[in-house]
This record gives sequence, structure tokens and C-alpha cells, in this order.
Amino acid sequence: MDKCATVSGYFSPSITVMILSMEHDKQQIKAKIAVLFTEIEPAYCCPMISSEHHGICDMQVIIDMATGEIFI
Repeated sequence: MDKCATVSGYFSPSITVMILSMEHDKQQIKAKIAVLFTEIEPAYCCPMISSEHHGICDMQVIIDMATGEIFI
């Protein structure tokens, strides 16, 4: 997710993940996903209020079928 940060790198704990495509063979599962998130820009002084920036991050996830290990 850090690669998708545009403001601060502080993310709301609530995210949405959408599977865009998936393929598999006997060794691995490959999925292209989109992560919808809210990045929070903290206020650095009063009376400013923190602001939120909504974003989307496309990723490829590979799951090793033998070990269950996940590579992003």
C-alpha cells in the first residue's frame, strides 16, 4: 500500500478489495486486484482538521499453492 500513498501514508483501517481477474495453474494463483482506500492527511497545527483523500491501487497478488505464501 505504501506504493499507492500520495499524501501521508496513513491509511484508514477500512479498505475494499475487488478482484479484477484471476488465473491459476498447479503451482500458483495469480490475481489482479484493486484496493480502494482512504488516506488521511493529519493536521499539523490547530485549528486545522485532518483531511481525507480517496484512492485506488491496482496490484498483482501471487499465491504459491504448495506453501500458501503470498507475493505482492
